[in-house]
Amino acid sequence: MKKENQQTAYEMVLVFEPRFDDGEPLQQEMEKIRTLLKASGANILKEDLWGKRPLAYPMRKFTNGVYVVLVFEATGDTVQVVERQLRITDSLLRFLTVLKDKYTPDFHAGLRYEREYRSPRPSHGSSRPSRSDSSDSDNSGDDATA
Repeated sequence: MKKENQQTAYEMVLVFEPRFDDGEPLQQEMEKIRTLLKASGANILKEDLWGKRPLAYPMRKFTNGVYVVLVFEATGDTVQVVERQLRITDSLLRFLTVLKDKYTPDFHAGLRYEREYRSPRPSHGSSRPSRSDSSDSDNSGDDATA
């Protein structure tokens, strides 16, 4: 049974309007959110700026958004208070808060690894053998017996 005041880990993804791509306005908005979290008793563990990325579908006529991931420890009541304030923040397109448990992967670390270390894919036509090359060598003896 959990205590009421026990803090648990949460991961929050924030999607800001694309005009916040440059540094200072985004930092001001993030400082407001950090202040709100700390004033509510949360402990911020990690903050990761993903930058401007395309959205899956247009939101408020925007096709791009600036993504920020926060990992923090807080109580359930604190999360409710913070989410209530985030709902009325005009600069946020969307946000999502999930409870982190021992099975929850660190998506922010995995995406950073994939972005930095993944090798580029080969072009379509250069590395594949053509069908005519492979079929000619396999069927050369069948046509002579018929």
